[in-house]
Amino acid sequence: MREVQAENCEQLAVTDIKSFRHVLDICNCKAPVGPSPNAEVLLTQLDEDKWALVCKQLEHDTECFRVYLSKQQSHQTHVHHVKLEWNQKRGEAATQ
Repeated sequence: MREVQAENCEQLAVTDIKSFRHVLDICNCKAPVGPSPNAEVLLTQLDEDKWALVCKQLEHDTECFRVYLSKQQSHQTHVHHVKLEWNQKRGEAATQ
């Protein structure tokens, strides 16, 4: 109100007063909204949840890779034994 009295404006709009302008900006969602303490806590929890998810994904990927290596080794062992059996049968067939 002191602003209004100091300026002595003939044509004064409500938006010319800073406090009213601030209230109108808040009502029209134009005023910047700062983070509240609750929002910071929620963001911290969100970051922790994201990190936990990444860790679980990495553990899952590691386990899948371990299973793949195990199956690959098992397959190579199987192929090797099949080759040995085939060579043995071929040797037996050649001696007959």
